[in-house]
Amino acid sequence: MFEFEFKLDQKYLEQCFDESLPYTKSDKNRYIFAGTVFSVGMLLLLFAGQYGHTAFILMGLACVELLSIRFKRTWWLWRQKMGKSYRTTVTLTIDEDGVASQTVHGKQRLTWSDIIKVEQTNQGFLLFKEKGAPFFIASEHINQQASDYLANK
Repeated sequence: MFEFEFKLDQKYLEQCFDESLPYTKSDKNRYIFAGTVFSVGMLLLLFAGQYGHTAFILMGLACVELLSIRFKRTWWLWRQKMGKSYRTTVTLTIDEDGVASQTVHGKQRLTWSDIIKVEQTNQGFLLFKEKGAPFFIASEHINQQASDYLANK
């Protein structure tokens, strides 16, 4: 029905992160996890002298986790840019069965029965599944007819 091609570049990844951020889980559990790991490391350091190296490894991992929370956007963008799909061409297909994206590295398909909600944002559309992160489609990569089709879903 509709088929588009675009490059998976930094601008698209930034849009994807910014538009889906309000729908992500709270960082409270991540802070608790980091604090727990750091505390276990401190306890090992204080009470189990022979496990000093393990204590420092745990405390270091807790610090890395805290940095990933504090610099969430930069961390996420860096991880995406390290992936093999970065800077590849994506073929996006929107049809009566659902939405499919394909790169040289693989394909992903969301059927309309899997999508529980389609929400229009300032920069595109978010497709929500039952579980997991929403799927983002940038408005600049699709035409007006495809936008209207998604808005009516």
